[in-house]
Amino acid sequence: MNRLRRYQSMGRWTLRAVLFGGVLLVCSFVFDWDYYESIHIFLEELDHFELDEILLMGGPVALGVLLGIVHAKNLKQQQIKLYEQHLETLGQTLHSAQDIINNFLNSIQLYILKAHDQKLDPSDIESLENLIEHTAQRLNHLEKPLLEKNQ
Repeated sequence: MNRLRRYQSMGRWTLRAVLFGGVLLVCSFVFDWDYYESIHIFLEELDHFELDEILLMGGPVALGVLLGIVHAKNLKQQQIKLYEQHLETLGQTLHSAQDIINNFLNSIQLYILKAHDQKLDPSDIESLENLIEHTAQRLNHLEKPLLEKNQ
C-alpha cells in the first residue's frame, strides 16, 4: 500500500514535468521561441554582473535543500508508521492480557462457588494453585517482550 502511495506521488510529479515540457514545446513551435537561446542570453546578461556563478551555485544548493526537506518528510512518515505499529502491537498485547485475566477470573468464580457449597476437596485446591501459577507464568511471558522493547 505504501509503495502505491509513493508511486502515485512520483506519477503526479512526472505528469507535471511532462505537462511543463509540453507547454515549452508548444510555445517554441507557436511563437518560434528557442528557450535554450533565451537561457543563454539570460546567463550572458548575468555574466555582465558576475551573478552567473552565484546562480549556477544556487541551483545545486536549492536542489540539496529540497532533497533534504523531502528526506526529512519521508523520515517523519516512517517514524509515524513505526509508532502506529508499536501502538497496534501494544493494543494486541493488552487484549491478550485481558483474555488471560478474564479466563483466570472465571475459573476463580467456579472455585468460589464450590467453596460456598463446601464441596472443595484437596484436588480442587491443587488445581486452583496450578491455575494461579499458570496464569502468572502466562502474564510474565506476555510482559517480557514489552520490557525488552522499552530498554
